Amino acid sequence: MATTSADLAPATVTGAVISKHNNFVSLGLPVSTEQCFANVVSSLKAHGEGRTAGGALSSTCNEAAEIFKIAAIMNGLVLIGVAVGFVLLHIEASLEESEQ
Repeated sequence: MATTSADLAPATVTGAVISKHNNFVSLGLPVSTEQCFANVVSSLKAHGEGRTAGGALSSTCNEAAEIFKIAAIMNGLVLIGVAVGFVLLHIEASLEESEQ
C-alpha cells in the first residue's frame, strides 16, 4: 500500500499569496469558525503593531492584588445576598401574619 504526502504551503503567484478563504469568493456564504478565529487573530496582530504594552493578551499584572480585589468583591456580594435573603424572610413573615 503506497502512501503519498502533500505539501501544505500556500500557493504563490508572482510573489502574491493566494488565500484559501478569499473574501470575494465566499461572499454570501456562512463563515466557518476557523475563518472567524483567523480574522480575530489577524486583527489582534494588526492592531498590536506599534504598541508596546496594554491589552488583555500582553498585560502583566500583580496577581496578589488581583486576588485580594476579587476576594473583596466576593465578600461584598455575599453580604448583599445575605441582606436580600433576610429582607425576603421578613416580607414572607409579614405576609403570613396578614393572612391570619
